[in-house]
Amino acid sequence: MSTCRECGKVLSVFGSDGDALCELCAMVQDAEVLFRQIRSLEDDGKTRAEITEAVWDRWTAEERAAGSDDRARKALTDTDPPDARPRRWPRLSLR
Repeated sequence: MSTCRECGKVLSVFGSDGDALCELCAMVQDAEVLFRQIRSLEDDGKTRAEITEAVWDRWTAEERAAGSDDRARKALTDTDPPDARPRRWPRLSLR
């Protein structure tokens, strides 16, 4: 049985990969690494623009390595079309 090494969640019944992480723990670990990277850039005296560029470069490199470079480009260029329908709350009866 394969379990997450951080939280112990069962990942699969078959298999014995002891170095596995569940999706949530992997995201938390990635966020912690990113936070430490940003903190070290701040400690080095980098500006917000330089930090943003470094984080963006890291993200696009990961996307390229995963083979989804297209998605990284579309993330900035695509915008959702505005919803033409006005939103209305349903009427509630107090009777």
